[in-house]
Amino acid sequence: MIFVKKSLFAILFLAFLIPALTSFAYVLKDFYVIFGLDGAIWVKQVLGVLFLLLSVTFFVVFCVLARDWVYVLFFALASFFLPLLIVNDISFFVLGVGLVLVVVFGYLNVDKKMVSCVDFKPGRILVPSIVQITTSLLLVLSLALYFPVDLKIKEKGFVLPDAIIDASVGIIGQNGASSPVSLTPAQIAQLKENPDLLQQSGLADLGLDFSSLEGSMETVVKTQVKKQIEGIVAPFTGFIPVLVSVLFFLSLRFLVSILSFLLYPFIWLIFLILEKSGLVSYETEMKEVRKIKI
Repeated sequence: MIFVKKSLFAILFLAFLIPALTSFAYVLKDFYVIFGLDGAIWVKQVLGVLFLLLSVTFFVVFCVLARDWVYVLFFALASFFLPLLIVNDISFFVLGVGLVLVVVFGYLNVDKKMVSCVDFKPGRILVPSIVQITTSLLLVLSLALYFPVDLKIKEKGFVLPDAIIDASVGIIGQNGASSPVSLTPAQIAQLKENPDLLQQSGLADLGLDFSSLEGSMETVVKTQVKKQIEGIVAPFTGFIPVLVSVLFFLSLRFLVSILSFLLYPFIWLIFLILEKSGLVSYETEMKEVRKIKI
């Protein structure tokens, strides 16, 4: 019974950590999705954060019940191999070592609070630790993301995502600076006969196929915007891995802030069930205090 009580929530911690890591595997394979506005990606992020919060909540409960370094170190080592489920490059080592460190220092954090707390209120005492440990895991994930992004950019270069181009074209159109226009066959013929017009408009170097101009200039505008933005971004390509990691961390940390309010009733419910099932009990202590009398 003691083993079950001390190990049950550690097993739940690992069990929910697996789908959490799997939910974030998409960004390790293709970091360009971070720049997109795809609803499916946001759903994956929300689910990943929910699984992560559940996992850390079970870990914190495990720390409260176990209070034993033997159990903590065993499950810390077990967590080291979980990243193999989603990656097999240097990100595995970063995630593995990061998970071990988070487990060890997370236990120290919770144990310190349990030693110093006077009145045990699960929500007030444990929820801040859950948020802190979750944030630490997000930092580990963001650091692990940096290395594959840096490697991919060095090998293949940085390709500006279509989402950024579309957004830029939309802003330009709203400001009235430029907008996609339609060309008639007569106008296309005039462009063919007068190449100087292309030179004046800045489109001469784009290698345009005149047959593609008939009906819309949207592709031309996007191509021009893409060249301009890539020219601006080119000197800062080395900072893109850092930018990607920061954006990934901030987006997930924002979701943690929103969803963390669910932790208070959830952690209260867990300890209520533990109390009713007889796995934990409470006792009231009377402590002597010393006051000055004048």
